Amino acid sequence: MTAASAPYSACLRRLFATHAIKMGVVNGRKLAALMGDPQMRFKAVHIAGTNGKGSTAVKLASALQLSGYRVGLFTSPHVCTFRERIRVNGQMISEAEVVALAEDIFSKAKEAALDVTFFEICTQMAFSHFAAKQVEWAVIETGLGGRLDATNILLPELCVISSIGWDHMAILGDTLEKIAMEKAGIIKEGRPVLLGPQAAVFSGIHERARQLGSPLECVEKGPEHESFDDENQRTAERALRMLGLDLLEKAINDGVHHLPPLRLQFLDREHIEVAIHHAASHLTPHPIASLSATCRQIADDAQTHIEENGGSVAKGTLTALPQGSIPPSLENDHWGEKGSQKLRLPVAVVLDVAHNKTALERLCDGVKQRCGGKGVRVAVCLSKERSPSVLLPLLEVLSNPEGDGSSSSLKGVHYLQPNHPRAKMFQALVDDCRASGDPAITQRLLPLLLEGANMHHLAQTITKGTNREGDTVGGSSADTAPHLSTPPSLSDHLSAALLAAAADNDVLIVCGTFFVMKEVLDTFGLAPLECDVIEMNELSSNPSSVSTSTTASGR
Repeated sequence: MTAASAPYSACLRRLFATHAIKMGVVNGRKLAALMGDPQMRFKAVHIAGTNGKGSTAVKLASALQLSGYRVGLFTSPHVCTFRERIRVNGQMISEAEVVALAEDIFSKAKEAALDVTFFEICTQMAFSHFAAKQVEWAVIETGLGGRLDATNILLPELCVISSIGWDHMAILGDTLEKIAMEKAGIIKEGRPVLLGPQAAVFSGIHERARQLGSPLECVEKGPEHESFDDENQRTAERALRMLGLDLLEKAINDGVHHLPPLRLQFLDREHIEVAIHHAASHLTPHPIASLSATCRQIADDAQTHIEENGGSVAKGTLTALPQGSIPPSLENDHWGEKGSQKLRLPVAVVLDVAHNKTALERLCDGVKQRCGGKGVRVAVCLSKERSPSVLLPLLEVLSNPEGDGSSSSLKGVHYLQPNHPRAKMFQALVDDCRASGDPAITQRLLPLLLEGANMHHLAQTITKGTNREGDTVGGSSADTAPHLSTPPSLSDHLSAALLAAAADNDVLIVCGTFFVMKEVLDTFGLAPLECDVIEMNELSSNPSSVSTSTTASGR
């Protein structure tokens, strides 16, 4: 990890202090005017949607760049560094540019007595950077919703709504129709609109486009079990053709196949071996009593490999990971060759930032299609606002209670608790499971979560406590509410899950939220060199902390 400059670190701390969720575009318009309305100096594609908007944005930007255009890309959140959010032709904004733009924005906002929030600053920073770099096109992903999102001061050449699903209901609405209309708020008068297959079914979006005189096209529904990436490819290609540019066919094809990291990302053999080595180094100083003998042997073998390589643990990087590639299954070659001994490997390790029910369904289906019949372990983390029902696709898609080999078998659910303010604590998840009243959650999901906790030696931290009814409880059965006296270690949990997957010839999926991935990559020894020391992602979208400007118009 490279050391950040002192001014950049100080700038991040100042930005962190502006964290708040305030929906509306009034502030954004005022701030843009103070900055000289940079969003008017480039052509833009504006993308909203519950899932797929970030991946679609990356595909569009890549195809435009390959066609010779200078392209800005604004996405959120980031994984390891704030600078990931703002790119020009794939190049991240520099630390010095972040500092200079932030100081300018803070200064102008102070002079105008304007109270600006983190995402409003990010948005203006991106627009100003793109204008300064003289981009011809910018692809802009909304942050939350659309109608009242800070990015919705654009007058884009094309609006894209990738999908509609259950997410952020406390802010966007408690029905899919309400959520759809919030996303439809990015539609501008007379400007073309493209709807992805999952958005095209909402009549309210069609009506909004008709009212504004905006030409509308829809991407057709794909075949059963179509992957998210295939769907996003079709959406991106249709969007590129709607722009009416003279684009190279090869640029379109190559661009739409570009996939950002951590989307159904199967690690290659080299990176799995690196991860196994790091897992062993995490666990060896603090042995976990409940690890199986096979797991212990794998850890010992990995330590032998480390010693044979001079005692140092190799590292990989996020940028070196295969971008969306899916290597052949390791089923028939379950052993890595390093040193004098063979190293046992899992069938596959899959990283994905899927964090809502629809995304988890598609992730599980994608793994099932590629690794059907193999055991699957899932290491997952949820944000505070998430319900346990988000995890039901693990049961619905991956479980195979008949054991007939026709689908993957869910072997374990291992809950990760990262060092992040947005993370849901394991105790809170257990309490929510017990209070759900859903038999699938109380009788099937909860036992898996508790079993996973025990596997990682959480049994020693689960002590007698009281449940919500005030009854004394203890142990780890599904009808009790264990109390965690100390937070568990994410690195230990994840390392043990990886070794268990290797021992049983299983697949390991790591998913649940963007905000866990930095620690995951670090645990696996795959973190990029450029990582911020300060956590800069948005705070939890708790409705009690949300301020909404209802007078703003998205037009």
